[in-house]
Amino acid sequence: MAEILDYLERKTIADTTPGELFRMNIRGGLAVCINILRTDGGGILVGALKSGENDYPIWFNASSNAVCHSYGTNWMIEPEYGDESFPKNQNLENTLKVLFIQPNAAILRFDAPGRGGSDFDAIAADLGGSGRVNQDDTALPVRKWRIWHTAQSRDRAGAVPVVSFG
Repeated sequence: MAEILDYLERKTIADTTPGELFRMNIRGGLAVCINILRTDGGGILVGALKSGENDYPIWFNASSNAVCHSYGTNWMIEPEYGDESFPKNQNLENTLKVLFIQPNAAILRFDAPGRGGSDFDAIAADLGGSGRVNQDDTALPVRKWRIWHTAQSRDRAGAVPVVSFG
């Protein structure tokens, strides 16, 4: 029998932990998601980085018994710093898909489904697993960034990131 080199772990959303990256089905299409936090009521607040029907990151409360395939928590963010990347940048007109790097946190804005660009329902979350956070004014905004499963997967010939923006 052939050996299957599978690095994704099948589990339920309830079995994921904050900061865990996974793939799941949202309305019949692939979504690359992250567990933002476990709510007081035991639910899971999920951030979809990319999904078929949204061109921007969204948040939603997931069914805890939904099945996903996990990359785990040891994945890697690769920012590509550009002209927008300086502290206290007040010139950003649109922060959808912009990653904010600050000491010990990579913060991304997640909007409510169907409400992209509405500050009212947007939340900021640390992709590293600290849940909902406030961004400080020393954070560096980054428009072009990628997530890799591991540093080794990034360095492989023909490598493709799990998700990329910019």
